[in-house]
Amino acid sequence: TTIVSRCQHIAFAPLPTALIADRLVRATQAEPKAADIAAVWANGSLGEALAADSEEIRKDRNWLIEEFESLSVNRMSLLLGFAESLSKDKDDLVNRLEMLKVWIRDLVFAGLCPQKIINKDLKERIEETLQRYSLLSLLNKTKIIQEAQNALQKSGNRLLVLEWMLIRLCQEV
Repeated sequence: TTIVSRCQHIAFAPLPTALIADRLVRATQAEPKAADIAAVWANGSLGEALAADSEEIRKDRNWLIEEFESLSVNRMSLLLGFAESLSKDKDDLVNRLEMLKVWIRDLVFAGLCPQKIINKDLKERIEETLQRYSLLSLLNKTKIIQEAQNALQKSGNRLLVLEWMLIRLCQEV
């Protein structure tokens, strides 16, 4: 969050996901798994997390992971359609790219430190998906998404950046 005063911008560091999830559970009696998902989606903002519909976020996350994991350069029309779908809403795009990074992070941690998985409700799917990738591939995927996020911050063409990102992600096996 940034506060704009007359003279300068004051940026606050995002709150830790665990803190946001804990506050959500206490404030709304949300289930811990749903609170974890909403906390990740909120990108460090307690206000965003409190305003979020965790069931809607869960559906969106599941759709995102399903689409992402089904991508292939051999099915270019699906890849381009997914890029177009992602590019429609700039605010959703920011959250969705973060959610993809969290998904990949969970895949990395599943092999190294399973108790640190954020998407605990998807543990079985994570274990199945993990078999498809090497650690290096997962780290490269995170780097590719970060490069796309950087390009988008520099006012890059959203659709073009996403197409480029998804093609590169598919090539990284």
